[in-house]
Amino acid sequence: MFDGALAVSNFRDNSTRTRFSFAKAANLLGLRTQDLDESKSQIAHGETVRETATMISFLTEIIGIRDDKYLDAGHAYQVEVAESLDESHAEGVIAQRPAVVNLQCDKDHPTQSNSMDEAFAGAHIVYPKSWMDMATARAK
Repeated sequence: MFDGALAVSNFRDNSTRTRFSFAKAANLLGLRTQDLDESKSQIAHGETVRETATMISFLTEIIGIRDDKYLDAGHAYQVEVAESLDESHAEGVIAQRPAVVNLQCDKDHPTQSNSMDEAFAGAHIVYPKSWMDMATARAK
């Protein structure tokens, strides 16, 4: 589907199964994965969520985020990333908006909840029930 494009994973907590599942799914779609390590990026120097999301979006098809460490933080972070990308795209800063894939947050688990439509209404976040949902979201 994609030819060597980039999928960025942002794991804000430790992960094994989800990290490797995301990498494998991205690979099956023709994407290369790159982990965003916040401690080794400009985020550590105070770069905003919008600045980071916009910068990595120039080269990225999909951004997968797992942030389930603190209650009321993970979902808010994913929404902030999605809204930042919407604004940057609407303002013409980025030519295309990558899909934001919820790999897990404090309010849910993407493969265990049936109420995702309500939790993420209007946030432009993909909550995959299968990994092919990632491709479908970006292809639209």
